[in-house]
Amino acid sequence: MAPGEDTGFMGLLSGDLPAHSLYFDPDKGGDSLQNIAKVVTGHGDKIEQAKPR
Repeated sequence: MAPGEDTGFMGLLSGDLPAHSLYFDPDKGGDSLQNIAKVVTGHGDKIEQAKPR
């Protein structure tokens, strides 16, 4: 999962959560977009899990 801007508690209250929109960005979203496609197409068993940080 790609990190995004931390908008803190106020972002949570206002719905300003830019990190979540990065899932669909092919350049910044890491493996997220490919993994979402695998789940949607019925291949969830082939997703790549993030390495522990």
